[in-house]
Amino acid sequence: MMNEAEKELREAIAYLDTARANYNNIRSIQRALELGQPVEITLRAAGAEVTTLCPGKASEKLMEKLTSQAYHRVSKLEEQEAYWCQEVTALNRSRQINNTLRDNPDLSRTALEHAARENTRAAWEANDECMAKRRATEQPAG
Repeated sequence: MMNEAEKELREAIAYLDTARANYNNIRSIQRALELGQPVEITLRAAGAEVTTLCPGKASEKLMEKLTSQAYHRVSKLEEQEAYWCQEVTALNRSRQINNTLRDNPDLSRTALEHAARENTRAAWEANDECMAKRRATEQPAG
């Protein structure tokens, strides 16, 4: 189970890295358009491809849409990353509790689980607060 959760977490992190890079690239292109710099756009479909300069007004709407989609993709992948982090953390916590109980049979499983849950809850609340602040500052316009 741990290997599966760790595998899913690694995949989520890899997808998130790619999504963040795409988001940053889209933002760079959007800035170039805002500065009036020429931007080429390439369209591809089943065996057909065309590259052209992107016109002003149409490009603004397109870039707003792409930025919004990329931002939401990053947000969804951050949620997946958080979920798998929680799964890995829970599995690690369970393994640590089992090891502690094996080494100290006089300890209470319930007390150890409660202490571990409280520590994990506090850490995730702090993480959620940090993510909410970051999202508030990164939210794209429109």
